[in-house]
Amino acid sequence: MTNISFSLDWLRFTVPSGTLDNRSEPPSFIGGRTKDHKSILSYNTATGNDYHTVHWHTERPEFRVMVEITGKQLSALRKAGYSEHVILDKAIQIGARFTRIDFAVDLFDAGAEPIDVLQCWRHGQVLTVAQSVSLVQKETRKGRTGQTVYVGARSSERLVRVYDKGQETRTTLDWKRVELEAKSKRADQLGALMGSSGVKVAGLAMLADVVEWTDIDWFNGIWADDYEPFEIDSIGRPETDRERWLRTVVVPVIADELESGSEWLREALEAILDQNDNRHGPRIAPTRADD
Repeated sequence: MTNISFSLDWLRFTVPSGTLDNRSEPPSFIGGRTKDHKSILSYNTATGNDYHTVHWHTERPEFRVMVEITGKQLSALRKAGYSEHVILDKAIQIGARFTRIDFAVDLFDAGAEPIDVLQCWRHGQVLTVAQSVSLVQKETRKGRTGQTVYVGARSSERLVRVYDKGQETRTTLDWKRVELEAKSKRADQLGALMGSSGVKVAGLAMLADVVEWTDIDWFNGIWADDYEPFEIDSIGRPETDRERWLRTVVVPVIADELESGSEWLREALEAILDQNDNRHGPRIAPTRADD
């Protein structure tokens, strides 16, 4: 029997300078003794504890403060009794702008293999907004750590990774992870959705918006059968060359052919629509919990 769990695996956001308690001690997002860390990007100071790292600039108060919570730190927060909803709510309350959110779906005993996604992509059995799917196989001096399939480019605002978490953690568990990484505007959009609809509902919503359907049973099993779809705003995603070609060349030709009374084309389009309606698997996102 397949077991599935859902969680946050990375959280990064910025807040206005002075929002955190940095008047008499280094700023802290969630309690615990802090110690100095190496600052990154344009910041000159950083502190952190078991739960988070904070980066800020001591001479530039106009700079926003950056808070980063890694997967390991999120796990420590959960063990300390902090729910992911509490963490998100606290961030939103102090004016967070989310710049990276990783949403993880862990599948146990599902018989899943990352390579399934690549093979289905090659046979046209994956529908996704991503323009590429790639395979990375990592090896260390201690041996192979498994395969990772990337749906999308690392430079894009949304990327899906599928990999063998059991092998990565050097266990014998049949443990595969499907992970959505949202950055920039997409991260901020996802953070707002998670704040209003919950981590699981919003995470699945955006994951389904990136990978609309597959012919992979274990991948489709991520979504419950009783979800109701709703669309996620495109937030001004630039039109791709392929989309522009479809809109300016293909669609007008099809429209002219339909207007001329082409029955074969009408029947073909109806068959395609019927096939997509009957296809099992996520095409768009689950509905908000409070709708």
